[in-house]
Amino acid sequence: MHDKTIVFYLFLVWSSIEVVRYPYYILRIFDFEFNFVTWLRYSFWIPLIPSGFLCEGIVLFLNLPYCEETKRLSYHLPNILNCSFDMPTFIRIYLLFFCIPLMFTIMSHMYRQRVRALGPKSQKQKSE
Repeated sequence: MHDKTIVFYLFLVWSSIEVVRYPYYILRIFDFEFNFVTWLRYSFWIPLIPSGFLCEGIVLFLNLPYCEETKRLSYHLPNILNCSFDMPTFIRIYLLFFCIPLMFTIMSHMYRQRVRALGPKSQKQKSE
């Protein structure tokens, strides 16, 4: 799977988010605020988080045949624990029921942070 183009895009998207986030944190440690970096920190995620989730979904979907064929990461009966776990089924359930709600939760959280950081300042904060 590592030779697929989509994996490159997945790493590119997630590392791009980090490249913007860490300089912001370093500046905050030294109590220095650079407005452009702050804007990037709270705006750059808007196209990147959905594309990251899309890339992750494609990678998981492309791995389904491999997981079904090799039975890797699956644990079948009979065994000592008397329970089974099927990784392809887990991936399908994740893609159907958790991927979109998880993305919505993360994007809602980031939007609230963006409004708090970049939204209009109250009159009291402006005067200080």
